[in-house]
Amino acid sequence: MCVPVLTRAQEPYREREARALFEAGQEAYMQADFEGALQSFQRAYELSQRRELLFNCAQAADRMREDHVALEYYRRFLNGAPESEPRRVAESRVEFLTRLEEEANDTSSEARTT
Repeated sequence: MCVPVLTRAQEPYREREARALFEAGQEAYMQADFEGALQSFQRAYELSQRRELLFNCAQAADRMREDHVALEYYRRFLNGAPESEPRRVAESRVEFLTRLEEEANDTSSEARTT
C-alpha cells in the first residue's frame, strides 16, 4: 500500500490553495451561495485537514437545509474540537438536527402503520 507523502515544495502550494478555496467559500457564503461555499470548504478541507473547515461545511449545509449532511459535518467537527463558541454552536445544532431527524422518523413510521 502506498501512502502519499508531501514534499516541502508541495506543502506551501497545498496551503495556499486551501487558503484560496477557504476565501472563495467565505465569499460564496456571504453571497448566499451556500452550495458553492460548501464545495469550496470541502475542497479546502481535503487539502489542509483543518478541523475548522468541517464547521464551515456544516454551516453551509445547514443553510441549504441539507440536515443530514450538516449533522455529519457537525459531528466530525465535534470529534476532538476544543471548547469554543463554534463548538457550542455545533453541539446545539447537533441536538436540534438530531431531534428533527427523530421526529421525521417517527412521523414516517406512524404513516406506514395507519
